Amino acid sequence: MKTIRKYIPARNPSVVKTLAAMLMLAAAMVIVSCSENDDTVNEWENWQEKNDTYWTNIYQQAQQKIAAGDTTWKIIPCWTMTGQNATDSTRTPTLDPTDYIVVHVENKGEGTTSPLYTDSVRIHYLGRMIPSPTFSSGYVFDASYDYNEPYNLLTMRPYTASPNAFIEGFTTALLNMHKGDRWQVYIPYALAYGSSTPTSSSSSSNGVTYSSSTSTTYGIQPYSDLIFDITLVDFYKPGEKVPVAYSKKSAW
Repeated sequence: MKTIRKYIPARNPSVVKTLAAMLMLAAAMVIVSCSENDDTVNEWENWQEKNDTYWTNIYQQAQQKIAAGDTTWKIIPCWTMTGQNATDSTRTPTLDPTDYIVVHVENKGEGTTSPLYTDSVRIHYLGRMIPSPTFSSGYVFDASYDYNEPYNLLTMRPYTASPNAFIEGFTTALLNMHKGDRWQVYIPYALAYGSSTPTSSSSSSNGVTYSSSTSTTYGIQPYSDLIFDITLVDFYKPGEKVPVAYSKKSAW
């Protein structure tokens, strides 16, 4: 049986060069196409502008809710403008929206008094930035509990600190909460970290020490409005013994 050999034309140098050039051009076009269709997201593009817009919207929303008689919304001036700051009595309230925090009351506690600046507070909290392309609910940068588990006051271990250990907006919220309150607190970047980028080793009285529990780690970006879910479990006066925290279900 004869073997039929496939005809192979002789190699023409000019043809080979032409084919090589065409292949290189095709490869370049593929690279450009991939670059144009790159799915890489700039998470913080125009971040300051987005945060300015976000704050304007949430502030106006709160104003409208309050005007309509909704008592679950509050607009509270920064604590340094309300006479509680003994070291800065020269500051006076202004009408600038960034001098306030916005609060939505998730749960109203049974307490009738609020902590003072020098007290100790026992709290649960979770902090996040405003929504971004990858994080539709906002990137969580810190939490005192495992937020991947159900929110359960019986099993969550509270965090204890002084109100003066936090950023101005966070302190403002604590000084206006009552025992048992759970608030969603919106803080403009002017009452948070402003144009700065805090680090996990931050220990100043104006900072929140934070750490990420997600696989992709980001820091708090400059010009970030912050959103905190805060529950005030209890608070204690200076010199008062702070009892050891315990769980009714012995989970911790």
